[in-house]
Amino acid sequence: VYLFGGLVQSDPPRPSSQSDFGTLGYYPNNFNDMGSACVTCFELLIVNNWHVICEGIVEASGTVWARLYFLSFYILAVLVCLNIFVAFAIE
Repeated sequence: VYLFGGLVQSDPPRPSSQSDFGTLGYYPNNFNDMGSACVTCFELLIVNNWHVICEGIVEASGTVWARLYFLSFYILAVLVCLNIFVAFAIE
């Protein structure tokens, strides 16, 4: 919320409405408040078009450091934590 809060707006559209983020209507997937941030992180956790969300936030923020956040979230949350949770659930 602190890093990307307030970057995604639908009026005027930011990121651009011509991007995949805009054409697919992903504007509610943002970090503007805690509820939206939790839903967005959950969508990233279940790998629901995470590349579209990543590109939209990168375009809105104007920095490539946002891509590092999404890549590290994918590695830590999806590949490590989710696999450990599934391993404990199966056993």
